[in-house]
Amino acid sequence: MDPLVITPEILQAIRGGLRTEFEDVFSGIEPVWDRIATEVPSTTSGNNYGWLADVPDVREWIGERQIRELDEHAYRINNRLFESTVAVKRTSIEDGDLGSYTVRTRQIADKAAKHPDKLVFEAVKAGFTSRCFDGQNFFDTDHPVGPDGKEESVSNFQNGAGEAWYLLDTTAPLKPFIFQNRSPVEFDSLDGISNGSMPEHVFMKDQYVFGTRHRSNAGYGYWQLAFASKAPLTAANLKAARDAMQAYKSHSGETLGVMPNTLMVGIGNQSAAKELIGAAKINDAYNEFKDAFELIVAPQLN
Repeated sequence: MDPLVITPEILQAIRGGLRTEFEDVFSGIEPVWDRIATEVPSTTSGNNYGWLADVPDVREWIGERQIRELDEHAYRINNRLFESTVAVKRTSIEDGDLGSYTVRTRQIADKAAKHPDKLVFEAVKAGFTSRCFDGQNFFDTDHPVGPDGKEESVSNFQNGAGEAWYLLDTTAPLKPFIFQNRSPVEFDSLDGISNGSMPEHVFMKDQYVFGTRHRSNAGYGYWQLAFASKAPLTAANLKAARDAMQAYKSHSGETLGVMPNTLMVGIGNQSAAKELIGAAKINDAYNEFKDAFELIVAPQLN
């Protein structure tokens, strides 16, 4: 069989076919990140979140307004640039052998669609050593709470030596974690024959290039909406985490009304978690946590 003559029309058809395969897989992926993180759009190189520390309480209006200036530069999430690329051999196009590239394109689509999950769960795992808006690690024992000069240390971390588990309140407008989206995933190509010329890459490497590009990152919202523990996942430790979250107050001393609704675990804690929120009794005693929390088992945490 004579080799296929590669024309702009042939390349356009291949590009369209691969894009269809990509979009078919990409649109079918159900993410996990949006259950624990809020998507925040970005229009520059990054967003400043200093205002998280200074959102004032609602107060009765007596006299003039009490204006609190917001620090816009205390906490910033910078966007990162990501790509994934596949090279299609020119000889494969000539020989009509594109099956393997279709599979690879679908694999790229799967990974691109799940990449926000990867970013958000990386932020979750890094929360023990990464700063949030108040200058402390997101999961820490000494978040400063209270009026200036009279702060007290408040903890959203229970120490231990085991696999971490997390109790979250995901009901607020801004969830505990942030997925910052600068530009969505694009699937495009560096190809072909244009005006009788051949791109240098095709000439030098004898291949056509297809790939994705997007800009995004993940970070932290309010630490008060997340509690992490490395202690064993027991009813007593879960109760301590829940009670601590429900007791959180604002800088002015008002109860925040945090009500955790989600228990998130990795693979190692999934059996304990399912028993805690699924059993009517534990050791013949009433289990107050039956159906109390939505369960997320996230292998990305391991």
